[in-house]
Amino acid sequence: MIEDDDISVTRRRVYTWTGNGYPLWARACAYAAGLGREDAMFRELTRARHESVGEVYAAAARAGIDGPGLRHALEAREPPARLVSDRGIARAARLRRLPTFDVGRRRLSGTQSEAELRAALRAARTAVATDG
Repeated sequence: MIEDDDISVTRRRVYTWTGNGYPLWARACAYAAGLGREDAMFRELTRARHESVGEVYAAAARAGIDGPGLRHALEAREPPARLVSDRGIARAARLRRLPTFDVGRRRLSGTQSEAELRAALRAARTAVATDG
């Protein structure tokens, strides 16, 4: 595992999507983040068969998230600030493929093997040590 390499990693999940609206799944994840349940909600949404209100509520229930608060988040007229911020980050970073990993000076786009991630992390650690 990458953790075995004793490399400090900062992870920031940025939600992005096509279209102008703010999808239900993204609103649900933003709400779950405020409850400390983002990872659980994201995981459960990946099990959903399609994006529907019923599937989002079912995923939320499996993730241990209550219905009334979620309902308010899904029906709110204004999008969550987190999603507005994420959209700006994705555009500024020129994300083209998912997932995208920025590791040091290197960008890895699309699915990567563990070996590729390890190599990028080691190269970044070496660059920091020599640029120090």
